[in-house]
Amino acid sequence: MSGITLENTNNCITIENSVHDTRNAAYWNYALHLERSKDNIIYHNNFYNNDKQVWVSSGYANVWDNGAEGNYWDDYDGTDSSGDGIGDTPYIINTYNQR
Repeated sequence: MSGITLENTNNCITIENSVHDTRNAAYWNYALHLERSKDNIIYHNNFYNNDKQVWVSSGYANVWDNGAEGNYWDDYDGTDSSGDGIGDTPYIINTYNQR
């Protein structure tokens, strides 16, 4: 089971959620599962202590920030050279979904 599932959902906004501890779930194990969903705006969410953070159907693109800030990913391994808490390198989900 996923923490949040968007299926056949387009042009929606998902903000200010915390999804955690989806480890060892019996089904998908994803914090966020987007099935045939595109053009959604997803930001200011916290994803931590999950086996898998996000699954997005291939070829479907979504927006992962509000133009300035994105989401918190506990497995983010990018850089934050300014120390402002906002990563300088994108969090890569797949080819069409990065932030």
